[in-house]
Order: sequence, then C-alpha cells, then structure tokens
Amino acid sequence: QMLRKVLKNLGFGAAFGSLMMNLTMLCFYLSGGAQVMTYIVEDYPRQLLCALLVGITFCLLSMVYDLPGWSWGLKVLVHMGGGMAVYFVVAVWAGWMPLQAGVGPALLFLAIGLAFAFLIWLGFFLYNFSEAKRLNQALHEKRQA
Repeated sequence: QMLRKVLKNLGFGAAFGSLMMNLTMLCFYLSGGAQVMTYIVEDYPRQLLCALLVGITFCLLSMVYDLPGWSWGLKVLVHMGGGMAVYFVVAVWAGWMPLQAGVGPALLFLAIGLAFAFLIWLGFFLYNFSEAKRLNQALHEKRQA
C-alpha cells in the first residue's frame, strides 16, 4: 500500500514538474520570443531534471498529510517548508533565481515562488476538501437509506 502511494506520488510529481516547466517555457516564449528560450534549450537536461526534482519533492512530501497524530499546521509546515526549501536550492543551482541582478529581483522571485506555491497548495486543498465533503455526504445518504 505504501509503495503504491510512493510510486503514484513519484509519477504525479514528475508529471506536475514537467507541466510547470512547459507552462513556464510557454510564458517565456510568449513574452520574449525564441531568444528567451536559448538558455533553457542550451541547458535542457539540467532544467528538466530540476523541474522533475521540485515536482517529485512536493508530491512525496504531501504524504505527510496521511500521518496520524501530527497537527495540521505541522503537516503544512513540513510539506510546504520542505518543498520550498528544495525549490529555492534548485532555483539557485538551475539559474532560475536572478541572484546576479541584485537583492530586489531575488526577493521578488522568492515572493512570486511563494505565491505560486500557495495558490497550487490552495487548489489541491480545495479539491480534496470538496472530495471529502462529497464522500461524507454520500456515506451519510447511504446510512439514511
């Protein structure tokens, strides 16, 4: 059961990391044309590996929500804190974070990264919350019948 969940999260994480990389590349292309893509294309294997690593990390860390006895806040802290720590280390190594541009752009990158991570987390939270509500309602109706 646990191995199955780990493998599922590995696959979903790789898919999600790939999706985010491709959407980011599309935005760069649309905003700056083909010349903006030169850096990514020249360093594609590392860029892909980094995107996969970030996606897989976030998905594997999401398994913390299945742990009994941990507070909700601690689970969110481990999931998002660990995921964001890996993201920012990878962002520096991959050249995503504009450190050479100075403190302001780097802080802006951090803020945007945190905002996107929060929005993605919120989307998954709302989806899972509605699924749990729907399942609970179905169980309630089944008991009433």
